[in-house]
Amino acid sequence: MILLRDGSHRVKDVWLSPKDAMPHSIVRTSQIPLDALEKLALGNETTSFYETAGPRKGYVKGSHKIREKVFMGWWAFDWRVGEDKKLGSTQADEIVFYTSLKPWAREASDLRTFAIFLKYWKWGF
Repeated sequence: MILLRDGSHRVKDVWLSPKDAMPHSIVRTSQIPLDALEKLALGNETTSFYETAGPRKGYVKGSHKIREKVFMGWWAFDWRVGEDKKLGSTQADEIVFYTSLKPWAREASDLRTFAIFLKYWKWGF
């Protein structure tokens, strides 16, 4: 089960649940490739979930986090701290998908290189 936050695409919780114990408010969905977020239907056209040009290229449209920018951006050395971004498949893709706020640990905590990410967070190593 995946529980999303109200009014958001953000995941609030994930857990395993037997099929007969599922709540009535389930929305069944199909799995589609991550790349589908770059071609979302919008009327007779398509649009990307992400900014496609400029300094915010690769960031989720409308994902500005003013409070995080003001309170954390200065010490994390990242004015886009907390803003949602595209998860690339290699280090050549777009933005570093770091999971640690320590500026010196960005590459080591990069989720795009899953083995390095797991090693950084000491999961199973």
